[in-house]
Amino acid sequence: MLSFFTLLIISSPVYALKKVIKPVPEAKKITAEKDTCVNSVYPATNFGTEKKITTGFTTSSKIMFLKFRLEGFSIESFKPDDKAILNLWLEESTGELKTIETEVLLPSTDWSEEELTWNNKPSLYSSGIAVGLEATPGAQQIDITDLVKQWLNKEIENTGIAFYYNWEDFSRTYSSRENEKQPPALVIGKEREVEAFLILETEEKKQGVIETVKTGVERVRGVKIKKPFFSLNNLITANNILPLTSLWIASVFLLLVKVFRKYPL
Repeated sequence: MLSFFTLLIISSPVYALKKVIKPVPEAKKITAEKDTCVNSVYPATNFGTEKKITTGFTTSSKIMFLKFRLEGFSIESFKPDDKAILNLWLEESTGELKTIETEVLLPSTDWSEEELTWNNKPSLYSSGIAVGLEATPGAQQIDITDLVKQWLNKEIENTGIAFYYNWEDFSRTYSSRENEKQPPALVIGKEREVEAFLILETEEKKQGVIETVKTGVERVRGVKIKKPFFSLNNLITANNILPLTSLWIASVFLLLVKVFRKYPL
């Protein structure tokens, strides 16, 4: 009887139960105000509405531009131990599939997302911030803390940033702000909070299961949970007492049938 009962339990559908509650980090996320790229092969073409932005040097030169509005931030609110991390989502790599060592560049003047082309692009100058453009698709973080401090201190004008390198045969294509699921973002906060925020952000983009809720926690969704016919945690409950009783009666009946077949009257 036990073996039959166990067999029925094992053969019942098994469903994954997953409950994760995580505190929401206090880091602030700023989505790009504008982003685009320009291409030397299409010198008069504007790519401001595309869902992807590209930088690299292959059959043509491509320069990627981004800008973040630091509204609500000031140098006083930016604490000494705060970090400002640029979070990009790499969609595709071609050419040299290695980390391209380059730097963050600064446009000499402001630019328009709807009008920028290769022909009217601003000149670029060094920010002094080194960066490695990775080749593996997924999230990439770039620390631009020093640059954000300069913007907030009014040491230099915030005209955005740019990425370009023409000493390697490579291309890196990222999601633009038109891709609402994976837009470029600037995350500002304490280093530990920023790291936690970016981990959750990456999980959300990869799995699509993390949802921020108003209660100040994050919960995992998207996992279909179905209550099993029998509760393995507590077999005898008000919900399953009748099925268990029926199963017990059926088991006893089958056992009696087996006994009577083996030892007929």
